[in-house]
Amino acid sequence: MKKQSFELTKVAILTSLVFLIAGCGAAEKQLPVAAVPAPVSPGVAPPVGGTSCAAGQTKIGDGPCLVGDFRTVCTHWLTGGFVTTIEGRETCKVSRTWSSVSLGGSGYGFPLVTQSLPGGSASSNTGINVRVNDQVTIDNVSGAWGGASQEAYEFLGFIPTTIWKMDCKQVSVDGLKDGSEVSYEGKAAGVFGSDGTNVFVVGKGITNQRIAAHGTLKIGFNAPDPYNSCGTVSFRVKLAHCEDASGNSYLCP
Repeated sequence: MKKQSFELTKVAILTSLVFLIAGCGAAEKQLPVAAVPAPVSPGVAPPVGGTSCAAGQTKIGDGPCLVGDFRTVCTHWLTGGFVTTIEGRETCKVSRTWSSVSLGGSGYGFPLVTQSLPGGSASSNTGINVRVNDQVTIDNVSGAWGGASQEAYEFLGFIPTTIWKMDCKQVSVDGLKDGSEVSYEGKAAGVFGSDGTNVFVVGKGITNQRIAAHGTLKIGFNAPDPYNSCGTVSFRVKLAHCEDASGNSYLCP
């Protein structure tokens, strides 16, 4: 009787071990396979649709879609770039220059960019598309702005008369009027720039300004309501753009 009980116990233990081993195997099969994490790109992804081209074509930055791979299109004469390496990634560096840009007008045609209006007025739009990490240099800046002012005199020598006069050259590009600084919203009322989201001071010029948002370059005066304002500003723009084959943009070395 004891022998039979021992045999039954041994069978039960063996059966339990079989189920335990089988159960462990089943549990292992049910575990999901760990996905290999994609490398984190130090670059910034392009805007939606920013790299859309037909099959077999490639574009760099705001350039045209051209037939060829990344390296071929980068060095194409229409692109004017060269291949380099940034943070271990093959990238294309493109430099472009707009030799003479001029913006001006009066009233609602006045080029305006302020801290409270980063998108600028319609006439502040240069039409130059920019991406995060682009570097913009603006130089050869000239121009001035002003507005309506009252001028009193005596008509026929004895009749007090007041007329409105537009003087569009009162304040310089660095916000000076008669040698004293004019300010608006706590900043000099000179030339400002923006990527449409972030505002920066341009004044007489700025070198390698890092762009912080995808957008369009805006240039205008940091001035009050443009209804009674007028002025013009002229300048040159140099843009340095670096991106990899996936369209991610980098700060150029």
